[in-house]
Amino acid sequence: MTINKPEKFENEILDETNEILSGVSEMTYLQRCFLNGIIRQTKPKKILELGVSAGGSSAIILNAIKDFDRSKLYSVDYNKKWYRDNSKDVGFIIDEKFSHLKNNWKLYTEGTAAKYMEEIGSEIDLCFIDTMHINPGEFLDFLIVLPYLKKNAILIFHDIALHHIDKRCIT
Repeated sequence: MTINKPEKFENEILDETNEILSGVSEMTYLQRCFLNGIIRQTKPKKILELGVSAGGSSAIILNAIKDFDRSKLYSVDYNKKWYRDNSKDVGFIIDEKFSHLKNNWKLYTEGTAAKYMEEIGSEIDLCFIDTMHINPGEFLDFLIVLPYLKKNAILIFHDIALHHIDKRCIT
C-alpha cells in the first residue's frame, strides 16, 4: 500500500471538525490533516489511541472513520479528568460536540494501556500514541501495544520530545 501526501487527502472530511477543535486540540492544523489523511487512505478497522486529553484527536479519528464499515476506535487515558480542568472528564469534547460519532468509540480511563490490552485485543491496524510527550514513556507504551499490532500496522507518535521545547513539562 502506498500512502501519498496524507496531509492533503480528503481534508473536506477534516474541515467538518476544525472550527470546533481549533481551541481544544493540542495538534496543529497540519498534524490534524496528517492524521485524518492516513486514516482516510488506509481505512483501518481497529484503531488504538493512547492519550485522549480533551478528545481532540479522538474527534478527528472518529470523524475520519464515520463512513467506514466496522471501524472502531479504542482510546486509553491514564486520567479520568481532563488535566487542564478537573471539572471535565477526559474526552469531554466528544460528548459535547461529537456525540453522534460515539457508536464507533470505546474509552478506557484510569489506567495505562497494559491494563486494557487483553480486553481491546489484537489485530490493531493503526496506533496513535499521544501520551506524556516525553521518552521513555512513549516507547514503553509502544512496547506494551506491540504484541497486539497487526502485521504492517501503522504507528504514529505525537510530540515525543516536548520536554526539549518546553522545560515546564518535566517539572
